[in-house]
Amino acid sequence: QNKGEYKKGIKFAEGVLVKTTDKKLIAKINLNLGIFYDQYAIQKKDKEKRKLQSNALKYFKKALIHQKFKALRGIALVYHHQNNFEKALLYYKKANQINPREKGSFNNSLGNVYQRRGLSTGNKKYLLQAEKYYKKSLELSNSELEKLTPLTNLVIISQKLNKNKIASKYAEKALKIIKKNRK
Repeated sequence: QNKGEYKKGIKFAEGVLVKTTDKKLIAKINLNLGIFYDQYAIQKKDKEKRKLQSNALKYFKKALIHQKFKALRGIALVYHHQNNFEKALLYYKKANQINPREKGSFNNSLGNVYQRRGLSTGNKKYLLQAEKYYKKSLELSNSELEKLTPLTNLVIISQKLNKNKIASKYAEKALKIIKKNRK
């Protein structure tokens, strides 16, 4: 997304926020502001990035009252983007306790945290954890298209773990799904 669009979204949403008294609408706006600030922060450097992420956390925390599951996932994502893996895992787990039906997505998120941690530290242990969660996510996926993300990440992890034949098998499965869904 264009960073200017996030800035416009923030300005618009903050303008609406001061004009409404509907608590559920306020929670939805806070949730969207959290998302806008987090995504905008990704495009920025250090000091400004931290300030934007701090704003994202503030708005996600305000949304907890009426949008608890989504707000917890948003908080987890901000911590994930900050490479604060322990807090990211904590908030993903809290979100999963609220909505356990999202098991596939939950396992995919955990896989992503461990993958990022493994790639940033070079620690094979985290990549093996990521592999476990992506396989579980794959197993729990409700549709072929939902399988693409864990499959793609399993290709990357398998390559990093020098499991090239397995990586090729995952890549072939992903390509079949893509071809099948182009029609």
